[in-house]
Amino acid sequence: MVREAQKAGLEFDEDKLEALNCYYEEPLEKDLQRQADVPTIEIDLASPHSEVAQGAGSGVPSSNTTVNGWTDEDNILSHHRKHPDTPFHKHLYSAATQGRIHDVLQFNNGAGPAGVASWNFMEYLPFRRMDLKEDGTWKAIRWPLPKGETRDVPATAVIHSSVIKRMLADPKYRPGNLIVGGGGRGVRRAPKEYGIGKWVVACEDGHHVGECFVRKELPTRAKSAQTETEIQHAERP
Repeated sequence: MVREAQKAGLEFDEDKLEALNCYYEEPLEKDLQRQADVPTIEIDLASPHSEVAQGAGSGVPSSNTTVNGWTDEDNILSHHRKHPDTPFHKHLYSAATQGRIHDVLQFNNGAGPAGVASWNFMEYLPFRRMDLKEDGTWKAIRWPLPKGETRDVPATAVIHSSVIKRMLADPKYRPGNLIVGGGGRGVRRAPKEYGIGKWVVACEDGHHVGECFVRKELPTRAKSAQTETEIQHAERP
């Protein structure tokens, strides 16, 4: 949040940011730009770049493309498990993997009793709301009632890297609307056979703060489809 505010032009006291473990020193853009401006000489244009050759036929995007590699439980990028040994990165990783997850529909989970009761009451009222359709578009509906179901997540949603880190670090964190896809309706916790899904880097590959992901493939499960196994998993506490 501090990083985005700085991008928007707000100025912060760096000493105070460092004291709060919120100070992240970005790479020098001038040095990076200088490196990017150095021309390269290609002797044989017919010969592919070594990185492209390594990625060819493997099904994995090469590391010099916009989307750099992909990750799931069998293909984990190293920086999702490790981080530099600095106070900032330790607190950042701890917040991503161990921070409290707030749920306004459950008591003792970040919201007061009155607020939780009110939210649960409203889940059974026919308020007009946006619903994700099978074709990926949104439609305003009043029925069926939400009744505490998980939020719809589009297949093209951009996911912050902290979500990937959380799924890798916490086996119990398995959001069905994110891992299963298809909107996730009826699947609060994804079955183990789904893993953590398959993700490709959408921006700022390897950046500990700005890295984001998108799905590698469209979800195979339609929003209306739900197997008996998934229903049983979703109903388990």
